[in-house]
Amino acid sequence: PIMKIYAFFIGFIVAGLAVYSQNPVVNHPDMTAGEYYHYIYSHQKQTEPPRGFKPFYISHYGRHGSRYHTNSYYMDEALKPLLKADTLHILTDSGAQLLKDLQQLTSKHEGHYGMLTELGINEQKAIAHRIIERFPELGESSNGRNKVIAQSSLLPRCLASMTHFLTTFQSGRQLNIKAYCSDSIQQYIAPSVNLKQMFALEKRMEDSMRKRYCPPENFIKRIFSDPITARHLMDSPYQWMKMIINAGSICFNMEGVPHLFKHFTIEELKGAWTVRNAREYFAFGNSRDYPTSTHDMAIGLLGDFIRRCDIALVKGSDMVADFRFGHDSVVLPFASYIGLEGFNGGHYACQVDSIFNCTESVCMATNIQFVFYRNKKGNILVKCLYNERERQFPALQAINRYYYSWEALRSYLLQLL
Repeated sequence: PIMKIYAFFIGFIVAGLAVYSQNPVVNHPDMTAGEYYHYIYSHQKQTEPPRGFKPFYISHYGRHGSRYHTNSYYMDEALKPLLKADTLHILTDSGAQLLKDLQQLTSKHEGHYGMLTELGINEQKAIAHRIIERFPELGESSNGRNKVIAQSSLLPRCLASMTHFLTTFQSGRQLNIKAYCSDSIQQYIAPSVNLKQMFALEKRMEDSMRKRYCPPENFIKRIFSDPITARHLMDSPYQWMKMIINAGSICFNMEGVPHLFKHFTIEELKGAWTVRNAREYFAFGNSRDYPTSTHDMAIGLLGDFIRRCDIALVKGSDMVADFRFGHDSVVLPFASYIGLEGFNGGHYACQVDSIFNCTESVCMATNIQFVFYRNKKGNILVKCLYNERERQFPALQAINRYYYSWEALRSYLLQLL
């Protein structure tokens, strides 16, 4: 099977050239930041539920908000050749500015690695506020439901996201909120899964694509006055370019830092995004290359989702919301595994430029919301929002566009388990 994957890679790259011109980064170069980009929200008018149906319960999984880099690796690796070149006096004016910008970015991170930025805090508050605005019936005393269960990954940025989200959601309302984190919760909120083989295959694909889409020669000439000597200061010019772009991708989450993308041309950013997009889809987007990774990352969460919904939908339950706070490595596989619109079709990673956008699909604070509606007869419908935009389940027949019978959806999800 591995040999077949390698054989496909060549075809993938050739086919990928056909959609390269459709790259969304052309008009939005900051979108090169991919999964490091800040939360993308645009107002969308909600489809009205069938007559007589009112929301009464929500089940949610959200990635933490915008953050600092988790460690200094990208900045350190980007700085090494620049610092060596500086001692050799072979930096151009552009190179000297890049060195200064990276040092400033590193300095801004001191004492904050892995933590939420102010933007990340505000993202979580805004998402919670919009839930209240969009579904005012949730938590109203008249419907007899006021209990909220929140669960978080053990990492501080997720705990902080949960805190700011819940503070806003509770504001001015009488809710019984209980928040938890534990090793057992971690097993499905952010499971530790052995993906060593997947990442080994992904790296081969990425390295191959990088040679096609990310030529480093012109960039090196802009940064170093002696490009030949400069090449000897780095293990791989392709990897070095990647480190700078990855380091700079976090800048959109922070204030008072230089944006490193200004050092690249639009063509260089397009190429970098094409590789990043394919890599994200390969690993967590239900790709034909390695589809089992979505199962491994999402299966535990799906089980918890069904279990918590069953508890909330029992007659007389006081549950109004289940909120979970975790990571991109779970929310995207979850959406892919359950076959949500935009994530349901398995494609080869090198061919997804025109059908998958990692920046929009797994930006900071990405969230998935299942909102449950009920009428006076006790019939239950459910609607799914992904980053607050309505999504369909292509495998199921909707009752009314985005509204599905919970009985049918539950049966479909149980089959996945």
